[in-house]
Amino acid sequence: FATKVKELICMGGLELSLDGNLEKLLPDTAYNNNCCLDAARKVYRACERLRVPTITLTRWAAYGCPFSNTLLDELRSTKHLLAANIRNTNLTSTNKLWRKVNLPTDDPKREKLPARCDRQWFCETFLGTKETKLVGSDSIWHCSVNFFMYDPLALLCCVPALRSKHFYSHLFTINGVEHALIGRPEENPIIVKKALHREVRSLLFGAFREALPLRAVSRHESAATGSKSVDHRTSRISGKFITTVAS
Repeated sequence: FATKVKELICMGGLELSLDGNLEKLLPDTAYNNNCCLDAARKVYRACERLRVPTITLTRWAAYGCPFSNTLLDELRSTKHLLAANIRNTNLTSTNKLWRKVNLPTDDPKREKLPARCDRQWFCETFLGTKETKLVGSDSIWHCSVNFFMYDPLALLCCVPALRSKHFYSHLFTINGVEHALIGRPEENPIIVKKALHREVRSLLFGAFREALPLRAVSRHESAATGSKSVDHRTSRISGKFITTVAS
């Protein structure tokens, strides 16, 4: 593992000391960690012991760069099956999360959802408001103004040039190895939100178009990306980027 892995990119969070420093690689209560905290601890302990650098992207990074739900509809307009599936899956998962946050914190149907993720948190995070008249059994998708691209942002962090271009990192040295934390609590680590939006949109549209090279791009799709025509060089680069990182 140590000889083959240059660095480990994690979407989650780490426990900081009272003075804001990172003394050990201890996963916090982020949802990804909370799904199997023992496994998260084991991975971080192994990285610390084997001296493998880690880059941990927290939820605060995603919160600092929300996307509009309309982006998913624009992606679906490419007619790529995966784009349509991403949109439909987000709709289903958002409504499912809405049902969970309306349950008591001790309800087993909440599964691994942290107690802090309640109805008020959902309204403020996804709806941009304090409250709504809708109840847990209602569909909330049409009211959502924000969604968060956790995994695409983590994928961007796999490319050092893109990581340094779009994110502020806190660096900590543990056992002689430098580890990075992107996003402390209540902190926005995004350098320029609009630039990050453009980067993600360009890569996503480029990847989906590259997968459909023989199909003409509609006027609506061109308008969605703000370009009059497709730059095939960008599309190829974007497609390779997605493939390389995902593999």
